[in-house]
Parts: sequence; structure tokens; C-alpha cells
Amino acid sequence: MQRLIPPYSHSITNGYDHVDVIVRTTSNDGLTILRVVNKDDILANSDYVVEIGINSGDISEVVGGILREGDLVNISSVDPVTKDSSLLLDNVYIDKAFSSDGTRIARTDSMAAARVNVLVTSKEAEANLNKAIELGGIKISKIR
Repeated sequence: MQRLIPPYSHSITNGYDHVDVIVRTTSNDGLTILRVVNKDDILANSDYVVEIGINSGDISEVVGGILREGDLVNISSVDPVTKDSSLLLDNVYIDKAFSSDGTRIARTDSMAAARVNVLVTSKEAEANLNKAIELGGIKISKIR
């Protein structure tokens, strides 16, 4: 399993007011804290960045369609025979989300996302994700 983003380094009060950031919500003694990592930091700290599209015929495989640009997700591969899943990539950045008709979805839209584009930062991650997509076994879990 490969971590795809650097450690969180900034705190803000409203993650939706920022463009091109990764937002992560955590709880500390009942307080909600938003932490972000600038998307540009990911790109600057990586010699290799590839955007990969993941299309789902089953909306339940993409968290019921609630995924949006800026979300962090874990991606698991699912064995097509046994249906067993294993974590493939963690903390993956959703770069774009699309409806089933190909319309790009904004964070505030209520349309269901049927396809997402993610950023991966290594050739190994790219190869593993593409192989899992080819075999038809991908499950995406949103990190809260």
C-alpha cells in the first residue's frame, strides 16, 4: 500500500472556500478540525503524476455517487472470482467527478457521480490501479 500525499500541514476554517486543496475532517475531543494539503504541493513533490479515470457501472462502488473534486478516498481491488477485496491505494485525491452523461460535477451539485478522475504519483500505483480497473474490480471508500 502506498501513501500518495504528504502529511497535512495547514489548518483552515472552511475547506470548501479553497480551490485545489485536499480537505480532511478529523475530530479531537468533540471539535471538528479541517486540515488541508494544497494540490500544488502534491504535484510539486512528485516527479510522476498521472490522472486516471474510474468509471462505475454500479453506483454503490463509488460511495453512492457522493464523491466530489477534492475528496480523499481509499481504493480497493476486488477479486472478480472470490469477491474478496484488498486495499490498493490510500489517501487518493479525487481531481474531477462526472455524472453518467459526462457532465462535470461541482462540489455543491447534487448529481450522482458515476465516474471520477484520481491523481496517482507513481508508475507502480498507476499500473496496479489500471490492472484492477481492467479486471473490473474496484471499490472506492470516502475518507471522512
